[in-house]
Amino acid sequence: MGEEWIAQIPTIFAFYAALGVGITMFLMAATNTEHPPAAGTALAVVAHGFSWDLIAFLAVAVLILVGMQRILRSWLIDLY
Repeated sequence: MGEEWIAQIPTIFAFYAALGVGITMFLMAATNTEHPPAAGTALAVVAHGFSWDLIAFLAVAVLILVGMQRILRSWLIDLY
């Protein structure tokens, strides 16, 4: 249903994209976890639409990154 609206009225997609990226940026600023590619991920989720496959992919990717950070913690340098 949403894809049909997006094709007919492109401003709806622009609104949803801006809303998704804006909320993501606000949450990152509020939690002090700024990461610019995360805003791109939010935009990709809006563009792709909701899918359990997409949610599972993102969850697995986050878990892999957290695991790598834990394993490599002693070699990583905090540049902040």
